[in-house]
Amino acid sequence: MSKIYVDDALLLISSDDGSICWSNLSNRFRVPQEDDSDNQPKSLGFPKKIASIGDFNTAQKMMESESGYQIWPFSIGWNSLAKGAFAIRNPLIPNRLSAQEHRVMLAMSTGMNIKTISTEYNISISTVHTHLRRVRQKVGLKSHEAVYGYATRNFCPEWDSKNPPQHFPNKVLESLMKHGIMSICNWQGFVQWTTCTTELFQQGNPISQSIKEPFKSTMQNAVASAGALKETRLCEFSDTFGNFWRLYSWPFLNADSAVITLACRLPVRLELLSDRERSILNMLGTGTVVKQIAEELKTSASTTRAAIKTARNKLGIASQEELVTFSAKYCPYHLLPCCPEEFSQQETLPKQ
Repeated sequence: MSKIYVDDALLLISSDDGSICWSNLSNRFRVPQEDDSDNQPKSLGFPKKIASIGDFNTAQKMMESESGYQIWPFSIGWNSLAKGAFAIRNPLIPNRLSAQEHRVMLAMSTGMNIKTISTEYNISISTVHTHLRRVRQKVGLKSHEAVYGYATRNFCPEWDSKNPPQHFPNKVLESLMKHGIMSICNWQGFVQWTTCTTELFQQGNPISQSIKEPFKSTMQNAVASAGALKETRLCEFSDTFGNFWRLYSWPFLNADSAVITLACRLPVRLELLSDRERSILNMLGTGTVVKQIAEELKTSASTTRAAIKTARNKLGIASQEELVTFSAKYCPYHLLPCCPEEFSQQETLPKQ
């Protein structure tokens, strides 16, 4: 698939001497040079001071001390590489949200529509809309769809709206720790190191060994392009065990290795969608309204709505709100999937 940037995660790798030898944002977020001009790429929400730190442990401590980030450290212990760490931005939940606004966000994070929220909490529909308008103003959201996406990625339904937790769980980080697989590959696409504990990726085997056709060649091309063109690449694939994944491939480019990859598990149902339907859900999940989606795809609003309805039927999703919630969790390519809940061992596709 196309080259892609991951906007919500910083990955650092250290060498044996404790220095940072690689970052996934190195081409957009790097050590400033004397001849840098003001139009150089900016960081994606991570403190610029971290980019200029050469010591891994110091950078990790600084990220941990920043209230805006949570860390997933892991050991590598392979070749000259020692450790790695993912930094994920914390939930963007303003403290100034009222208890009622917080409660409405918790309901929306499950895909509950306005009418159901009104009935569930015994408040009028106009009151629900008032809460949503205030949340949009406080958080800076532009659309109804954006509010659902915001609630989905930042709120957990099990929280108590009257006594919210002091430290909000990071749903993206939980998802990464449960379902993410890190791997390092050489120039031929063979796995040199991996966190995988199953047969999906095994050290010494081609990274595409357990991948179904026609995804096998797509993955091979994505991994090869990341190394050869020095660009982040993305592809999605089904494995021979019946699971569906998204693979981010970053150019690593040291003496022995070409690419470092992150595989994130996705619902199998996504494989049922066409490319056009996936593009629509990608935009829907980031808060884009139907009119803007139609303009972006150069089609009519009615055609876009028909494609959304078809996608709902394929996915077995009952309402527009639930579709937006689903899209926000899994569909935006530039954001890591947000699915900390456990996947079933073998998902069942909805009846068509």
